[in-house]
Amino acid sequence: MKKTLLLLLISLPFLAFSQIVWDGGAGTTNWQDANNWSTDAVPGAGDLVEIGTDVTITGSAPNDPSQIKITNNATVVLNLDITVGDGIISEHALQINSNGSLTIASGNTVTVNPPGTRNGVSIFASASDASFSIASGGTLNVLQAQHGVSNASATSSVNNEGTLTIGNTSGEGIRLVDGSFTNSGTITITNAGSDGIDNDGTFQNHAGNISIEDANTNGILNRTGRSFTNGSVITITNPGLTTDDGISSEGTFTNNASGSITVTKAGDDCIELTGGIFTNHGSIDVTVEDNASANNNGIAVGTSSNAATFTNTSSNFVDIDGGISTSGRGIYVYEMGTLNNTGTIEFTNGNDAARLYTRGLVVNDIGGVLDMTDGRVNVNQGTLTNNGLVRSTRGTSGIFNTATATNNGFFNYTANNNFSVGAGTNNDNGIDLNDPAETTIDAGGACNINIAAASYEYFDGMTSVGSTDGSGSITFAMDILSADPVTLTNGLPGVSIIVENVCAAAVLPIELVYFQARPVGKTVLIEWQTALEINNEFMVVQRSKDGRHFEDVGLVEGAGYSNERLNYQLTDRNPLAGTSYYRLMQVDYDGTETFSEVRAVNLPQLDSEADIRVFPNILSVGQEIRIDLGAFSESETIQLSLYNHAGQSLKTWSLYGGNLEVLGLGQLDPGMYILRVEGKSLTQKIVIR
Repeated sequence: MKKTLLLLLISLPFLAFSQIVWDGGAGTTNWQDANNWSTDAVPGAGDLVEIGTDVTITGSAPNDPSQIKITNNATVVLNLDITVGDGIISEHALQINSNGSLTIASGNTVTVNPPGTRNGVSIFASASDASFSIASGGTLNVLQAQHGVSNASATSSVNNEGTLTIGNTSGEGIRLVDGSFTNSGTITITNAGSDGIDNDGTFQNHAGNISIEDANTNGILNRTGRSFTNGSVITITNPGLTTDDGISSEGTFTNNASGSITVTKAGDDCIELTGGIFTNHGSIDVTVEDNASANNNGIAVGTSSNAATFTNTSSNFVDIDGGISTSGRGIYVYEMGTLNNTGTIEFTNGNDAARLYTRGLVVNDIGGVLDMTDGRVNVNQGTLTNNGLVRSTRGTSGIFNTATATNNGFFNYTANNNFSVGAGTNNDNGIDLNDPAETTIDAGGACNINIAAASYEYFDGMTSVGSTDGSGSITFAMDILSADPVTLTNGLPGVSIIVENVCAAAVLPIELVYFQARPVGKTVLIEWQTALEINNEFMVVQRSKDGRHFEDVGLVEGAGYSNERLNYQLTDRNPLAGTSYYRLMQVDYDGTETFSEVRAVNLPQLDSEADIRVFPNILSVGQEIRIDLGAFSESETIQLSLYNHAGQSLKTWSLYGGNLEVLGLGQLDPGMYILRVEGKSLTQKIVIR
């Protein structure tokens, strides 16, 4: 009896199915119409279904086939709910052959349940120009499989605009051996036996959300020579349950401005770069595992023998939590690694003596901020160059150096006035923001000073007053500064340079209430108001490209003598593109000339599309911003919207062109936001600190 039962069980997989082909004989699209099938019978449980003609299949499937295979260049749309696979019969649940196309239609759910040795969706390497798609509103659920979705063909593609859920695979959740995968929908991968996503092709996450939880090895593996681009949200939780990473990249990985990546508690490194280039234009938030050792890092860049580069671009954030262990490091730059930063990287928790540990090359470049909180940088080998800002509240120096550390920018430490300490080569050509002797500069009556050996544009309030060269030298245009002493800023948080005894504006025999110049369309409107005029024959508006050599734009007659408020204006109808400077020359009846303060105007190239200008674009919670809409026509209504990094609209304003608007943003959370002119391809990024 036992032998008979065993033989029966062994025989079942071979007796429970047959090969059934869709022939469309009924002339309908209904799955339940028996005459549409080669056997003139609706496929039974466990049958292998083959579709080789173009068709959109409707109706319902009373039985669960073991496989649907697309052949003969067919384009097939599943416009019905269906379950494929029985977890026993050893076949790939959905298989697309050469030139075949399979789409799950909107409003429909396909559930696949192949055995753990076969794929949920499979495109073989030999299947050229095949495609698999989930339409917006469509759903694919993979209950178990070897790989949830596998594309091994260089010329084939997978496109998800709907919902893709993959769980309990024995191998990868998504396995891209070659070809492309494009996501604009939602992908959820849980309990992958290997990597959540193994990319050996081209993977693009456009406007979609990807969530990967409890992948046994890497959350995402991006292989050598391949590219992974993220333009939306990626969340990776508890990846590398043993010793692997949240993201392991050997190729090109790009996180776009709208991209957000969060990795929490990886078994090894949250992000490990063993080759290629990782570029962050958006936001990254990583948290090191609780039981971290010195080899567990938020971000590991390069190895001792493989070159890799991590670049964090301007106005973007990398937040690194070293975890509750005092051993985990925030960033480890290995011997062949390079870290370039022009945005903000903030470190908290973990190893306070080596929040950023480097044996390679680190450049905190123009605009870059390394905020160590109460930790420090450890320069063990290689070089560190700071052209931006380094901050630390640690009780000693923010940088411990046994190699080479050079400061051309700024630093702010609570308890130490040395940029770096240690037995290495320490070069400080910058400014200690905690030392008033360095943040206050006596110009001695001259118009030229030296600030720091890095090139920055400096502002007096909202007025640009010029840029320093590579040696830190800056020369102010005569009369451009508003006061003496004057406080200059350069966009870096906390940087305020006081300049005393600098060349100041001459006193006018007229009392100006205001003098301003602003773009209006393709012109510049100059406006001023006087409260008092004495001996004022006429006034001349003058313009300069360099702030030193001025030319006349137009003349306006004065009132002679007046103690009333009088308004004046003049339009420069042939302005200069780029940044130019305007001043007012007042001429007495006896020919004596005196000059006003200088106002800077930035006008886009005259043949370019209208633009918006925002100041400041890095601000604190609750701070107002100024929007210059002078490049738009005064008759044009501008719809301006504020979006968060996830693309959600938070606020909308209706404004008029030709104006300088002051807007309150409210109590927004720190992070990156996008201002967009609706109906036009015009955006500006702002960052709330």
